[in-house]
Amino acid sequence: MPSKEQILNQVKELITNNFENAEAAMEFFDKNGDGLIEKNELKELLKQSGTGRMWRGIVAGKMLGGLDKDSDKKLNKDEFMNGINALMKEIDGGEEE
Repeated sequence: MPSKEQILNQVKELITNNFENAEAAMEFFDKNGDGLIEKNELKELLKQSGTGRMWRGIVAGKMLGGLDKDSDKKLNKDEFMNGINALMKEIDGGEEE
């Protein structure tokens, strides 16, 4: 299984290289336009970031578990943005060490 750091780096690279900001990424991956990122939409984000097929469901589940504060099994805009901001801080902090 790829490490957490590898997956986070891939997601960061996808978002920073392909979208103006995290909000634009959310709009892109919110395929049904309901303002929420569901597990299948999160798996698509992971797919496009290069996470292997075998791991996408597991990783998406863990991400939802860690970011879904209202326990609806979906990421609303605040949850998604908080997750992306935390991702950027974690990766940037890791690069400075």
